[in-house]
Amino acid sequence: DDFRDRAIIVNLPTIPEEKRKDEKTFWQEFEQAQPKILGALLDIVSTALKNLPLVRLDTLPRMADFAKWIVSAEPALEWQEGSFLEAYCGNREAAVEIGIEASPIAQAVIALREPMESDWEGTATELLEKLENYASDKISGTKAWPKNSQTLSNKLRRLAPSLRTVGYPIEFDIREGHSRKRKLRIKKDDEKTDRR
Repeated sequence: DDFRDRAIIVNLPTIPEEKRKDEKTFWQEFEQAQPKILGALLDIVSTALKNLPLVRLDTLPRMADFAKWIVSAEPALEWQEGSFLEAYCGNREAAVEIGIEASPIAQAVIALREPMESDWEGTATELLEKLENYASDKISGTKAWPKNSQTLSNKLRRLAPSLRTVGYPIEFDIREGHSRKRKLRIKKDDEKTDRR
């Protein structure tokens, strides 16, 4: 999930049959275009270097320096101001959704927490018991499903950034009073969950 949050996901269209090329033709055309491509890249870098000190973002996204660099290059790319950040944030949201949809644990956490009025709090062992009610026998019998509380806790730590993004922040290692039990707390951010 952390890697996915730092990635840019690109879905390329299928090349229609009439536009496909053999490798020899592709490389010949690339060699002809190469000087223009290099010139365009140098123009972009030059514009970015000139504008970078002037870029001020209202909020810094993950990979802030990367975002500032591309925003500073927007004029040379002939993009409207702010279009990169809009696309980048949309791409990150899509990546988070992919991670949530692919994780039976994340799906179970959301199903458990969604109808509740107050925060869920308990140990990882208690949470594993609860989550098993939201996982089918088919899912709970796979390697993707944790077999013990330690494995669940480790998986939740990796899922925490994605769950927080969609409105289900998890707090770890909560200890109250003299209790030696470490608890988890799953909250719900209604503002974020309403946007899903």
